[in-house]
Amino acid sequence: MFALGLIHLESAGIESRYALVSAQFETLLNAAVDAIILIDSSAKICIFNPSAQRLLGYSEAEVVGKNVSMIMPTQERKHHDGYIQAYLDGGQPKIIGIGRVVKAQKKNGDLVSVELTVGDVKSNQGHYFVGILRDVTVRLATEKEVQQQREALAYASRISVMGEMAAGIAHEMNQPLSAILNYSKAATNLLSNDLKSTEEKLTTASNILTKIAEQAYRGGQIIQGFRNFVKHKEVEKVGISLQDLLYGALELVALDSRWIDVVFEMQGRECLDEMVQVDIIQIQQVLVNLLRNALDAMQSVSEKKVALSVAIEDDCFVSIKVSDSGQGVDLSIRDQLFEPFKTTKDSGMGMGLAICSSIIRSHGGSMMVVESELGGAGFLFTMPRYIDETV
Repeated sequence: MFALGLIHLESAGIESRYALVSAQFETLLNAAVDAIILIDSSAKICIFNPSAQRLLGYSEAEVVGKNVSMIMPTQERKHHDGYIQAYLDGGQPKIIGIGRVVKAQKKNGDLVSVELTVGDVKSNQGHYFVGILRDVTVRLATEKEVQQQREALAYASRISVMGEMAAGIAHEMNQPLSAILNYSKAATNLLSNDLKSTEEKLTTASNILTKIAEQAYRGGQIIQGFRNFVKHKEVEKVGISLQDLLYGALELVALDSRWIDVVFEMQGRECLDEMVQVDIIQIQQVLVNLLRNALDAMQSVSEKKVALSVAIEDDCFVSIKVSDSGQGVDLSIRDQLFEPFKTTKDSGMGMGLAICSSIIRSHGGSMMVVESELGGAGFLFTMPRYIDETV
């Protein structure tokens, strides 16, 4: 590593800058693709290499000797000097040694996304800090585009699933509507019954109206649940208990008439109060897809069983496993199941598991094929546990 050869700065002029570095290091600074900025303990800029000049639009003469906060967004400038002083006083570093993506402000006022890495340099002449800035604007734009494509594909998948489940929706809504009709008829008959007293009629009618309201509310919840499921929205990861997450998905799948003959088992109930940090709609999409796949896999078997298992993996993750008693997975293709257009179904497109795997990865988890204790297929995925940042 080249010696910096730091000396005491008598002035903030450009001439002093060249006294800071050896000739070899000067060559390295000029050739560096990334922007390199050196500041002293009072946050004054000492070195501003050519890449920094190209990135931020300032010449060397315009910035040397000035506070580095001039290249920061306005709302962040007032805190920076305090961070440096707190670190010099023996405090914990806010960013030193930890790379992060921040905004830098160009000379023309535009903001640019940069990946910033900061290190400190100690010498007999003082304490200095070096920052390396890499323009990540294109990378972030690409990541955003990929995320948008993933969300669009997931949305299209949900629409497809809902189309297949339309009969189930009609069946489920028929129950509260039929109940409302029957209760209404009962109320009409009650009012025309001359054998009952007015007090009896009012008491019974009140009970009937309460039941009608309950059934109407139930129907509204069914519709709202499906509206939420197909809603195209920005990803929003929130805290939710495993119980609420799982039973919300099970209510959707229960509308499938094939579910009637299935023996269902919930394993790991002691973990259901555990909170996870997820996008509820997307994770329920994963669960609905896996459960419907299990139903498809069990069509030709006489004993239909599905197990849903939850477990705490470690301090950071929980796992959910969906197992069935179906035909299982061909070992020769199990490593390819999460690839797009790979399917074991005659009429399948091969996108369901690929979308599910993509959703889980976007949550920081993983999905895999595992053994099923019921003899069929098993799919396990992990999700991040909820961390209450207000504590």
